[in-house]
Amino acid sequence: MTKAGPANRVKTSRWLEPTVLSGDRLLVGDLTLDLPGRTITGRGQFGRELTHNEFVVLASLIKDAGRVVARQDLLDSLGASTEPAVVDMYIKYLRGLLLDVHSGVTIERSGAGYFLRP
Repeated sequence: MTKAGPANRVKTSRWLEPTVLSGDRLLVGDLTLDLPGRTITGRGQFGRELTHNEFVVLASLIKDAGRVVARQDLLDSLGASTEPAVVDMYIKYLRGLLLDVHSGVTIERSGAGYFLRP
């Protein structure tokens, strides 16, 4: 993945910056991604199962929380035969799921890609 430099750093609160790896879960803010179960939970305390591709995209964004993840990097993580518009489609699905679980985290678009925002 392309690491974002200072120009690609998104101004966010310290609340989002640390991504905590806790056993088999990724945590950012009130959002928890269960790796083996491929589920997300938020303040609503009920989980939503993710498809493989939703999981891949969200895990990439969480691992680089507070930084812009290039759209091309997300596309590459989904596989060589993936059309560019597919990334946008999965981002749209994930935005809805994050609202459903009351995570308090949103996915925003930057000219260079996407990032998580509290």
